[in-house]
Amino acid sequence: MTSPDNDIMTTLPDAVEETPQWNVALRMFGLALLVAIGAFFALLFAPVIETVLLAFVFAFIFHAVVRLAVRRYHRLQYGVTTVTLYLAVAILFLMAIVSFGSDLLENGKSVIESVQGAASAINSGSPVSGISDDITDALQSAGIPDAAQVTTSILQSIVSRLSWGLSSLVGFVGMVGIALIFAFMLQMAIYSRKQGALSWVPPSYVREVTVMMSKLDNTWAGYLIAGVAFASVLALLSLIQYELMGVPYALVLAILTGFLTLIPSIGGLLASVVVFFACLTLGSTVITGIDNAAFALLVLLINVPITQGTYYFVGLPLTGRGVHLPIAIVFIGSLAGLSTGSLLIAWLTVPMIATMRIFSSYLLAKVSGRTAFPGEEIPVGAENGFLSRMFSPSPDTDVEGIPEHTPQTIEQPAG
Repeated sequence: MTSPDNDIMTTLPDAVEETPQWNVALRMFGLALLVAIGAFFALLFAPVIETVLLAFVFAFIFHAVVRLAVRRYHRLQYGVTTVTLYLAVAILFLMAIVSFGSDLLENGKSVIESVQGAASAINSGSPVSGISDDITDALQSAGIPDAAQVTTSILQSIVSRLSWGLSSLVGFVGMVGIALIFAFMLQMAIYSRKQGALSWVPPSYVREVTVMMSKLDNTWAGYLIAGVAFASVLALLSLIQYELMGVPYALVLAILTGFLTLIPSIGGLLASVVVFFACLTLGSTVITGIDNAAFALLVLLINVPITQGTYYFVGLPLTGRGVHLPIAIVFIGSLAGLSTGSLLIAWLTVPMIATMRIFSSYLLAKVSGRTAFPGEEIPVGAENGFLSRMFSPSPDTDVEGIPEHTPQTIEQPAG
């Protein structure tokens, strides 16, 4: 018969037996199993990877905005501020869709009516605006049935192109809408949860996992900040050029140039082409007595070196510093992302490479039986980053208050 004292002793934490550790063979099997599970989920989510990545970027940025607002205005709460922000974004998004959609339909109707009017004029023998007399005579000499057939072919081509563009636009708008909804769910998950997704991590690994999440937060924040800085510099340089040369709508085109150049490698060229056609159509507001084509070519010859030079000598170094990768890796990674045919993937390839580098260094350290990130302490406020809050191993604070952690180091057992 056991005594009460013995019963008490069996309930004390010191009497709990230590869980046996896996041997090397089982560790390797577990690693292979994790890789297989990761590959399965990669294939499963491949069709919606762009939506997931866009949602992650939205949530990452909006989390930073909400954090800033809550820390500056202490009466605000994280949940209420998040809902307010997303409602404002949703309203602006819907207003943009309605405005742009009405303009698109109006312009589409105008184009089709113009083609139909031209077809009627050709068939009746009347002069057609914008078409030379020689072309008109050739169409008339071909006979009404042939002219009608040509007209029908033109209309079908226009309708098919409009349909393709409209379907692409609708698909993009749908992706953005779904991404915003998913991003909102991610942020509200941060607000409502009581324990992190990795709460099963043993206490002895809290430091390593928290440091890794902090590094990932800093990597993505550094990439986005570098992009904003690069786009701002290029927009300013382009604005100076456009104002001096009299490019129409200089401010709008300068902002568009800075935005498009966020697309790796080809973004600057795309922006230069857009500016070229604007100058070709409208001409210069400052330089007089010059042909529109010559003016557009002159702007292009000056703008291309500016965009490309800024990308290679400002954009790449800033990005490399933001994600802690060599410039060569940033450059070749951008090209690799561009080869996928997705501009969103091309834009996010570099931070994804940096993410894999951090995660791989942690994984290699654990597989080889070493301590990951030796000597590094948990940074102050690390638990308030987006990834740190989403995947925090052992949260012990409420997100509304945005409290700060003091640096700490938890001893890590060897192996």
